[in-house]
Amino acid sequence: HRWQGQYIKPHGDKHKGIDEKDLRKSACSETTWNPSEEIGQCFGLGDVKKGASGSAMECMMACCGDEKCGAWQWNKELGCFYGGGMHSCQGEGDPIKFEPFIGRRKRLDSRQYTDKHGEPWQMAMS
Repeated sequence: HRWQGQYIKPHGDKHKGIDEKDLRKSACSETTWNPSEEIGQCFGLGDVKKGASGSAMECMMACCGDEKCGAWQWNKELGCFYGGGMHSCQGEGDPIKFEPFIGRRKRLDSRQYTDKHGEPWQMAMS
């Protein structure tokens, strides 16, 4: 499933010379919005907004209802994400879904390791 999304505040060269109020008005209108502006996954939008995840339109309207919101993205499987801005968008290619990293730290004998409480930590290799 592809992503849908759009900036509602000017972003770099993409919106050069466009007035911020005009862009927001256009991006927040059901007749002139462009949910295909960003179809590759973007970053920086924070956690899923469960109350606005039913559709791309619902996500856009929720973002537009928040004066701090500058961009939104929606995916049928993953839901709605919006925030002040997004970055590192993955372009026009296939949709990207990042899997959690599975692995471990390489142990260096020259380094001391501590846990989150500052206590010495020994890494057991299995």
